[in-house]
Amino acid sequence: MIQEHYDVVIVGSGPGGATMAWKLAQTGKRILLIERGGYLKRERENWDTRAVFAEGRYQVDETWTSASGATFRPGLHYYVGGNS
Repeated sequence: MIQEHYDVVIVGSGPGGATMAWKLAQTGKRILLIERGGYLKRERENWDTRAVFAEGRYQVDETWTSASGATFRPGLHYYVGGNS
């Protein structure tokens, strides 16, 4: 098993994680950026606001439960870049 050393591990490549990785990379630190999703497939619907936002084309099919017990779909996208 190869062991790697990283100075910083960032979970998530969304706006916060990517910004932090970019800023820390300028310091020379070794950074590991972990993302649970893959790359979004390149297709015409990427640029269709109705498909993306109204139809939720790329949203995960998950149901969460609130503190009060109500269920809802969180509207998340598990892709490189997160919800950006």
